[in-house]
Amino acid sequence: MGSCSRDSISAVLVTQTFSHAMHHCLLIVSMRHFEGPVVYTTNGFIEKNLDLLPRHISSCLFQSDLLIASCLFPEGNPKRHSNRKPSSLSNNLRTSLQTLLKLLEQRSNHYIFCIKPNELKQAKMFELGLVQHQVRYLW
Repeated sequence: MGSCSRDSISAVLVTQTFSHAMHHCLLIVSMRHFEGPVVYTTNGFIEKNLDLLPRHISSCLFQSDLLIASCLFPEGNPKRHSNRKPSSLSNNLRTSLQTLLKLLEQRSNHYIFCIKPNELKQAKMFELGLVQHQVRYLW
């Protein structure tokens, strides 16, 4: 059997799931929002959203006779234990938000919102429901 690491398992899952639609170096996801599709990159998605199990559980899984279990939980290896508490998803999110807020504080942002008055984009035609829908999503 080949090497067994979180990166190789992620690569296999991505290849099996997205190989027909993805390039080798760029993974993207497109979501339809009210105004149209928005494309997001998925680089680092797994690393940013990884939440580690408590050590006693990952240790138990690492010592399992099932190869896949021990491969999926290398952090359960007693030789890898450190005194540092593993970071949790909520801590990672908090750190990312603090970094983003610091970045935003350094900027003077100005926003212009374009609101379509009607689906046909015709002059002198106003669709109240469409405008209300767009304005609700600004907040």
